[in-house]
This record gives sequence, structure tokens and C-alpha cells, in this order.
Amino acid sequence: VQREAQAIKSEAKKILLIVVIIALVVYAFTGTAQVAQEQTGLVLRLGKVIQKRDPGLYWGLPWPIDRVVRIPTGVAHSLQVKDFNLAPEDVSARQAELRKNDRFKTLPPDALGALSNPYLVTGDMNVIHLDMQVVYRITEPEDYYLAAGDFTDVTETNVQQIARRVIANAAI
Repeated sequence: VQREAQAIKSEAKKILLIVVIIALVVYAFTGTAQVAQEQTGLVLRLGKVIQKRDPGLYWGLPWPIDRVVRIPTGVAHSLQVKDFNLAPEDVSARQAELRKNDRFKTLPPDALGALSNPYLVTGDMNVIHLDMQVVYRITEPEDYYLAAGDFTDVTETNVQQIARRVIANAAI
């Protein structure tokens, strides 16, 4: 009986050793992250940014504790601001929407067309269409990561507001 108990104890030690080895291998793989040349890595520990990492291989705590978020800082990003000119199908949909509104029922068709496709009025009362493309680089990866919601939506809205303000004060 004592030999059987010792054999079971020996088997339990072997199983424990195998579990520990597997855990170490899993730890090694989940704690490893590669940050590419055009990226900056942000190390998150339990969801909080604790450090910024340059390109290269990173080894840290396993997945549930540490996580590396890669931010593309070495490339130029492009944002097309299209809300100034709507696509033809969007113009038709907007005209139909405006016709449903009682305030716009008495407007002539030309005025309805102007309201449905966003024109911009300059400071000297000229009407223009505007297409813009904004090219930007991410210089502060932590601020970019912590920005609320979708960064491109916020950027597009800001660009539109600034463009409207500048054009409203410009004479063409």
C-alpha cells in the first residue's frame, strides 16, 4: 500500500512538472510581441498604458496582464473629406428627406438641390464646392490610442469645421 502511494505521488510530481513546463512555454509565447519598423508599441498592463516601445522584439508578462498595441507612426495617413460633395444617390436621398419636411415643401427645385448637396459660401458670397484630402502622421501614439472613439471621424469633423470657418472669411 505504501509503495502504491509513493508511485502515485511520483506520478503526480511528473504531471505537475509537465504542467509547469507547458505553462512556461505558454508564458514565453504570450509575453512576446514584435513591433514593426513603422510602428510604435504601447505596452498596456491591465488596460493602462505603462510604456512606449520602439520597433523590435518585446518580451513581457503574459497576455492577461500585458498587451502590446501597435500604432502606425512611421507612415503618412490620408483622410478624404467627402461630406462637402455628396454622391448622386446621396443627393437624391437627401432631397427626398427634405421634401418630407414641411419647412422645405414650398422651395423651388433649384433651392432644394442646393440644400441637398452641401455648398460652401465664401466671405464675398460666392458659392463653391470643396473636396479635401488631409495627410497626417501620428506623432503622439499614446494620445492617438486614448482618443475617444474613431479617430478618423473626429478628425474629419474638425477639418470640416475649420474649412467652413476659413472659407466663410475668405474672398475669392
